[in-house]
Amino acid sequence: MSGWVSILLGLALVASACGGSSDGDGDGAAPATTAAPATTAAPATTAAPATTAAPATTAAAEEPAADEPATTTTNAPATTTQAPDSQAESTATTTLAPEEAAPEPVFGGTLRLGVEAETDGLNPTVNRFAVSATQMAHAVFDSLAIWDETNSRAVPWLAESFTPSDDLMTWDVKLRPGITFHDGTPLTSEAVLLGFQRQMVDPLISLAVKPMYPADDPDTEAYEPAEIIDELTTRFNLIRPTSDFARYVTGQLGYIPSPTWIRAAMEDPTLNQAPVGTGPFRFDSRTQDQMTRFVRNDDWWNGDVYLDAVEYYVYTDTVIAADALTVGDLDGMHTSNVDAVLVLRDDEDVVRIESDHGSETFGMLNTAGAPFDDIRARKALTFAAARADYLEFIGQGLLRPANSWFPPGSPYHDPDLVQEGDSPDLATPLVAELCAEKPDYCTDGKIDMEFQYSGPSVVQDRIYDILADGWSDHFNITKEMLLQDDHITHVAFGLYDWVTWRQMGSPDPDNDVTWLNCGAIGALSLNWPRYCDPARDELMYAQRGTVDQAERVELWKQISRKVHDDYTYILFTHTLWANGFASNVKNVCGALSPDGVRLMCTVNGWHLTHQIWMED
Repeated sequence: MSGWVSILLGLALVASACGGSSDGDGDGAAPATTAAPATTAAPATTAAPATTAAPATTAAAEEPAADEPATTTTNAPATTTQAPDSQAESTATTTLAPEEAAPEPVFGGTLRLGVEAETDGLNPTVNRFAVSATQMAHAVFDSLAIWDETNSRAVPWLAESFTPSDDLMTWDVKLRPGITFHDGTPLTSEAVLLGFQRQMVDPLISLAVKPMYPADDPDTEAYEPAEIIDELTTRFNLIRPTSDFARYVTGQLGYIPSPTWIRAAMEDPTLNQAPVGTGPFRFDSRTQDQMTRFVRNDDWWNGDVYLDAVEYYVYTDTVIAADALTVGDLDGMHTSNVDAVLVLRDDEDVVRIESDHGSETFGMLNTAGAPFDDIRARKALTFAAARADYLEFIGQGLLRPANSWFPPGSPYHDPDLVQEGDSPDLATPLVAELCAEKPDYCTDGKIDMEFQYSGPSVVQDRIYDILADGWSDHFNITKEMLLQDDHITHVAFGLYDWVTWRQMGSPDPDNDVTWLNCGAIGALSLNWPRYCDPARDELMYAQRGTVDQAERVELWKQISRKVHDDYTYILFTHTLWANGFASNVKNVCGALSPDGVRLMCTVNGWHLTHQIWMED
């Protein structure tokens, strides 16, 4: 496997990135492939005891005024959300009811979780972290910040505070004191800076990081993007005003690995499979493509960890995982596969948490070459898309149609924005005009195009059949099914016309600027359609720099309108994520921050595990 292909296995950089299931609905990323399953055992190191801090139980501090830059501490988020539109209500349901009285936690037991994909490694400075890797990473690493229970605000986790300058161009991140890595190394600002520097030089991860920071001047001794202020404080120097730095470090970019381990892994890449963090569980063993096991960290800085161990089993067909849960071979799982969701719903003993307020399922058009460098071809494909058939046969009544990245209930949702489709008559004059003007784009009066997708996948085959049939009167379609790693390589290098994808859906949309800005276009691109709109960039950077939420909402509505009018994406559905658990798995939604803020239950299919216990 070439070096570039190996790099491209890491395209999903954050929680919002495309998923990794081969049976998912239009998933864009893939499980990493290996020459042979590799079993990795934990190194024989003894960690020094860490200072343990019990979660605070005091009330959260008062939220600052909307027009003031805030030091992010323990501010309580608003808990109200806009009701879903009556004609587009979510079908997501839950069987998880709040506990009437706090039960007594139970120590012990091994939690067996099914994940939809494997990852090429568990080093956040070099490896790909899609949903499954994020789920595993939160067991062994702590992120600097974490989402609150409404997934609307990033609150301090490993960090104690985030403090901006008056112009929002620098942010000081102060760590909590007395924390130790699993290998005994103390947590200091050196660890934060080293992890950041390693991400900045990684050929892939840097594409998501560099656009936020000034370039390092090699002629100066100083490191311009970030600097150590004191033993616990790191200052990040940004290239533009940023109103909330914490939201960028809730996932992969905020995991802090041991600097001792990072340096060792630079010399021996096999150590990327044996992560060392500060998290509630320590790495124990890993057989790639099969199972990864972590055991309780008795010295965790944030209090008690109840489980003896947590094991992650790879099920690329999550229908099989759902069956395994119902017969007792698993204790929990996640899925975005409608068939698997239906299996979970059919078992009344399975406790479920469902949400379709995360990632979206869509298709992308490559504007860097024929035929979709011409907006008439993009419009024709959009108008003739068989969205109704897609919803009926792929959505099966469970998936809501998507008109933008934001579902009803999101503050950024624009009810006036409508995704076109099912109007082939509107495509006819566009195709005729384009073929007359650019005959090289067409054959026999139809536009020539390639439909690329990853497989083998039953669901993707269904999607191809439905969409290709709807487009057949206006397009000559060449089918290209690629193995998933090759598929990702082709998309990143712009070697495609049309692909299906699952992405976006970060709790804060600013994190998704990574996939839309002009700076992400190059030989290797994270702006997948390779469409640059400087005016759209100005809007995205304006919303990043304002502390006025009402202004941010209005700017995102303008951005959504521009995305729509560029015809570079065709949106189909809001992805329905389901997390299922055996009835004896308790406290899934009971996590608190060290400052007493209630935390997210699930985000795009992943959840925390330190607070979970299992009844006998």
